[in-house]
Amino acid sequence: MKRYGPVFLALITILVIFAVAACAKPPTDEMARATDAVTRAQNEPNVGTYAANSLRLAEDALRRMNEAAANKKYDEAKALAIDAANLADRAISEAKDAETQVKLDASNMIATVKSAITEAEQALANARKVKNINLNTNAIVFEIDNAKKLNQDAEAALARAAHKEALDKATNARSSVSSAMGLISEAARESSKKK
Repeated sequence: MKRYGPVFLALITILVIFAVAACAKPPTDEMARATDAVTRAQNEPNVGTYAANSLRLAEDALRRMNEAAANKKYDEAKALAIDAANLADRAISEAKDAETQVKLDASNMIATVKSAITEAEQALANARKVKNINLNTNAIVFEIDNAKKLNQDAEAALARAAHKEALDKATNARSSVSSAMGLISEAARESSKKK
């Protein structure tokens, strides 16, 4: 049996490595799926609002995938393509879940504010009956009216599926009602001290 020397074996090993490298091809299917997934996430209207971090991660993985493919690091490019696609899908899912939650929160806040407005109006009416109370009626009425307007704007935003805007407006309406109630409570405390 013929023995081969270490130089011959090293040469054969190098030739095999070059042959394998020459046969390696970019993972075009995975890269195309990743590109499509990230593009789909970028075009979803609420991903930027509710899942911006996941979208950035997907875009970064896509960028690194393209760099790896350009440098003929095809195994790395394939892994990054899979990551980019998964991150893009996750961004879309996160955005849908978050939007659903914000819609629910906005709807609940609007209902809470409606009830609080009714309570504030009743508290104002009761406070006006108290003798010698020093009510800042203009400020209280302003806050209640502002709450009503903001809550109506929140309802309109909710109706046109601008859920985050609806939640923001309803939250501001709640603050106005709280201010009105605070003014009423403060006047009532001051009045009770005078007795």
